[in-house]
Amino acid sequence: EAASKFPNSLNSAKWFQQNFKKMIQEDESVSAKTDQLHKLAAYINKTFAGKMFIFKNLAISEIETVLNFANVVKYETNEFLIKEGENSNELIVLITGCISVEKNSPKGKIKIVDLKAGEVVGEVAFLEEMPRTADIIAKETTQTLRFNQTILKKLMQNNPEIASKILLNLSLILCQRLKQTTQFLAKN
Repeated sequence: EAASKFPNSLNSAKWFQQNFKKMIQEDESVSAKTDQLHKLAAYINKTFAGKMFIFKNLAISEIETVLNFANVVKYETNEFLIKEGENSNELIVLITGCISVEKNSPKGKIKIVDLKAGEVVGEVAFLEEMPRTADIIAKETTQTLRFNQTILKKLMQNNPEIASKILLNLSLILCQRLKQTTQFLAKN
């Protein structure tokens, strides 16, 4: 009897759309999100290829896997991404824009460095879960990706190859930052 309720082939597409409208909308939504993630992953891969970057040596499909867990956050000029002293374990990847890293001192604010798209901030708190060591302020409209330790742990369990690439890249970024800090201190 259920088979007799199924419409003939001329009306089946219309019948399917009427009876499964919500499922079609959900599929379209998932498809649109997948397409957006792919475009963002391709943009990241192309724009930052060859640079010291958190996604260096990751295939577009691997970047997409990571992006599934990320939060995209937009900041306007002079908006704080991070405030010194706050607790957080998020790593922030700059996709567009420019930020300033500033440290409070007895003499006032000290500008440490300006960073552009392709850079990361928050790597120490991301790995060690300690209070933020500086203010991070958007110098122009800035798009970011934010990741926390939970994401890293999920990647380590489910995609250890991707996690190991990210951790290696993060290690290289930390080495580069240590070198820059040493040079900065030597000058001052």
